[in-house]
Amino acid sequence: MRVGIHVTILSMVNDSTDTAFQNNSEYYCYKFTGLMTNKEPRISTGEYDWDRPTQGFILGAFFWGYVITQIPAGLVSYKYGPKWVAFFGIFGCALVELCIPISSRLSPVVLIVLRAIEGLFLGVLVPAVGGLLGNWAPPGEKSRFGALIICGMQLGTIIGQILAGIISQPRLLDINTPILQSLSSSSSASSMYISYWPYVHYLFSVLNILYSLLWAGMVYDTPQKHPWISDAEKEYLMQIIYNSADDQETQPITDEISFKEGNSLTNIPWKDIMKSKAVWSIVICHFTFDWGWFTLVIFMPTYMSRVLGFDLMSVSIFFLCDNLLLLMSNSIFLIIVYTNLANIISISNTIAPISGIFAPLVVGYVTRDSSELGNWLIIFGISTGFASLGAFINLFITSGEMELWGKSTSS
Repeated sequence: MRVGIHVTILSMVNDSTDTAFQNNSEYYCYKFTGLMTNKEPRISTGEYDWDRPTQGFILGAFFWGYVITQIPAGLVSYKYGPKWVAFFGIFGCALVELCIPISSRLSPVVLIVLRAIEGLFLGVLVPAVGGLLGNWAPPGEKSRFGALIICGMQLGTIIGQILAGIISQPRLLDINTPILQSLSSSSSASSMYISYWPYVHYLFSVLNILYSLLWAGMVYDTPQKHPWISDAEKEYLMQIIYNSADDQETQPITDEISFKEGNSLTNIPWKDIMKSKAVWSIVICHFTFDWGWFTLVIFMPTYMSRVLGFDLMSVSIFFLCDNLLLLMSNSIFLIIVYTNLANIISISNTIAPISGIFAPLVVGYVTRDSSELGNWLIIFGISTGFASLGAFINLFITSGEMELWGKSTSS
């Protein structure tokens, strides 16, 4: 749901009359290779004439809401349990996604507001999933499960981009029928190009509503609350996760773990978290990575379609290559704390996505007058600079050692 509009906006906006989006390959590309053809004009089926700053606001508005709910979601998940926090995030965002096609016809302002609301809902998901990871994964398996979760998120991006490209791709439609002739602006036309981009949002919405219902029935906050796992598995998980301390004897399991009574917000080691060099280096690296990643995931479809001249289906296939490489690197995942995982994730995921707010604004500003290749080199150069900074910080500052204050409940 987060990435679908990055592709569908190419079919929503009519840029055929925008001189900044001229299909002039000699002007935009250093070398016009044999892999690219320019025999036909690029097809524009969009019905909206939004300028590039407006498009930047639409694409970046998601992160306005996304950064707001990160820390509150981590705190609520810590105190009351993450299951229903994640459920309302998925279900609420799916309902908003259902309204995207209608809102785009009303006003770009309405669409921007809905995108921000989507961010509010989805902002709770990562901290809540981090809470589930802390509640369910044995200490020695947290990094492995965390890698699987991150890879799953990336796989969703891959599938979403491909489906959006396939569905949004303009198709030639025969309009030799009275009804379709009445919809055509030319009475002499026998065919027209049409894009089914609204169905991208409808499909993603319905799938996530169904998924949220499965989540409500199958996911539980802790092993103790799960009715389907065996007693032996439940006993093992409860003992190793909740009752095994570094220097203390294992205590008997209580009948019920109450998030409200057992997890006081005053027990969170805020001072240690804020003073941790490892935590802040991860936050900085997260921010620098997100700047480049959001620039790619948001604007690579725009760049490849409007500057390089690829159709939407080809854009989705080429974008698959980037995501597959990222999917492989996401398997490298390390936990530096066992406790307060949801809260640390929420802090990092509050600061890092701020880049998703400013990156679209920078792109809109740099390309406000022209989408020539030189302007895009500036955009990609900024992303490269941030990525290089994060790489050096990770190399010289980030530590893979377990934080002492983060392993108080299990060895």
